Amino acid sequence: LLSQYLFITKVRASKADKDIVWIHRTSQQMLDETALTSSEYKRARAQLIEIGVLVKQTRVCEITGSPEIWVSIDFKRLCYLVAQSLGIDVVEALTIDDLILNSQRLKTYLRYPLPYRKVFARITGGVNAGLMMSCLLRSLERGHDEIVKGYVSKSITDWSEQIGIGWSAQKHCRN
Repeated sequence: LLSQYLFITKVRASKADKDIVWIHRTSQQMLDETALTSSEYKRARAQLIEIGVLVKQTRVCEITGSPEIWVSIDFKRLCYLVAQSLGIDVVEALTIDDLILNSQRLKTYLRYPLPYRKVFARITGGVNAGLMMSCLLRSLERGHDEIVKGYVSKSITDWSEQIGIGWSAQKHCRN
């Protein structure tokens, strides 16, 4: 979800020459764009708001008169959290451009950059399982050490480190 918001922000900011970009997406739009279900989208958005990465604003729709949730990325907070998570010194902290433009500088800090492919989420029935599929294919493409006799062998810790999901989510993906 955050990657999609970063993409939308990049596109809109370049067109409007703005520092702050407000985004509104319906559950259907997010399903189409990311394969996140309505509940996954709302839960992810709530978590990003809770940690301060997204700023929330409720606006009234001019056409229907119903309330809509709009969000904007707090880049200062996001840069701080990413730098903290990667163990980067405050002096070397990442910039907004590093995050939006997916800079080489950012890539040097990321050990396992993994592209998200929504088609895998649709095929496997969920975003986490789709991420596991992307990770498996990446291992096969690159011939990683985990490949033993044609099978990819990863521990729970490997999965957690590479795609950021815990054992219970991994177990759910495998069933």
